[in-house]
Amino acid sequence: MVDLITRAYNVTDDKVSGGPNWLASDRFDVIARTPPNVSVETARLMLQSLLADRFALKIHNDNKPLPTYALTLGKGAHKLKKSDGSQNGCQGQPQGQPQPGVIPLQVVSCHNLTTAQIAENLHQMANGYIDHPVVDQTNLQGAWDFDLKWTARGLLAQAGADGISVFDAVDKQLCLKLELRQIAAAVIVVDSVDRKPTDNPAGVAEALPPEKPEFEAAEIKPSDPGTQGVGIQYTQGGRINARGTLRDLIGMANQILPNTVADFIVGPKFIETTHWTIVAKAPSTGIGAPTRDGGRDIPPPINVALMMLRNTLEERFKLQMHTENRPVTVYALVAKSESKMKKAEASERAGCKPDPGAVPANAGGPMQAFTCTNETLAEFIKLMPQMASAYIDHPVIDNSGLQGGYDFTVLWTPRGALPGGGQPGATGAVDPGGVTYFEAIEKLGLKLEKGTHSVPVIIIDHAEEKPID
Repeated sequence: MVDLITRAYNVTDDKVSGGPNWLASDRFDVIARTPPNVSVETARLMLQSLLADRFALKIHNDNKPLPTYALTLGKGAHKLKKSDGSQNGCQGQPQGQPQPGVIPLQVVSCHNLTTAQIAENLHQMANGYIDHPVVDQTNLQGAWDFDLKWTARGLLAQAGADGISVFDAVDKQLCLKLELRQIAAAVIVVDSVDRKPTDNPAGVAEALPPEKPEFEAAEIKPSDPGTQGVGIQYTQGGRINARGTLRDLIGMANQILPNTVADFIVGPKFIETTHWTIVAKAPSTGIGAPTRDGGRDIPPPINVALMMLRNTLEERFKLQMHTENRPVTVYALVAKSESKMKKAEASERAGCKPDPGAVPANAGGPMQAFTCTNETLAEFIKLMPQMASAYIDHPVIDNSGLQGGYDFTVLWTPRGALPGGGQPGATGAVDPGGVTYFEAIEKLGLKLEKGTHSVPVIIIDHAEEKPID
């Protein structure tokens, strides 16, 4: 619901206040058809009306101080360059193979951005550091070009004296400043909303035949020798790049994480071996087409991009699949001692978010932190494979028996920062200064125990070894 509200009113989720605790946990699919040539602004108004009609959503506008990073001028003249308008947006810059022992930098080149757009892009590019919205208070007019390089938050301690935080990078390379302040902001206060929408009108399913979003064009070819990894990326101009083995790609298209795909997808051996690269173009119009906002391409929602990927794989590899329950290796979350988690207030908004500010200043090495409020363990286990993918290499089930929501913070050392890289499933830290994810869970009075459990698995009945042209 909080996602739907942010879409309808064009705000970020931190600008949505009040409402019931399930606002950020219960999920809904809204499928609607607009009249032809409707603008984004008009579509938002339509969504507002739909939420009011079907969910009885009632809101009011207010102002409230929120933690916000202010982008201001630093000491001396700023180092932004006036843009000639020949390029638009921000692009990551490849750095080649780093020298052994050298921590690579994140490098971006940005063009033709207003300072308000710079503030927005900083929030998106460096969210490991910038965990609150950024507002422009530079009072600079016009559009600007700049380059920026910094060390990823998780690698900063490992980089030592050579590390550059994004705050230092903005200060020294652009002569601007990012300062955390309490800044009054317009917020939307949810007064009331129904958890269950009214029933769909009779005949609506027939009036909305299911659409099948497809790429406008797609090239599938074997990846260059040595290519590894799995991922999907949207770039300016409507281009979508995807890579992985066929099993990886099927898993990604079905929203299965790479670290658990071996448990959830079973098929012929060749789906695990050949690595494929897909270069596709999003459709120019209709479902899946990018939109323009503030001079930037806004990509289709990730679930729409994954639907297009799934349809392409099914067509080009002639996939035939079904789902059945099978026993697989899992981690079972169990309660082992008195809970160290705080029972949540029923009115608290449910959810978990990265919380860099929760990492102690004297941590002595890189650490990751997630803070959860009013989170049930049934919801928490769904986040674990994504939250700690280097540790959690199998599905997680909840055998804790604990009901209701809890407030807690999980703090652990990235697996790659442990001597030897740590081991999946290990329950002890490799050195006294490190905390594995498994140890972090035990500090909450819980434990992850490896075992076998029956879960729904995708069975590949047929797949071509090579895609058809």
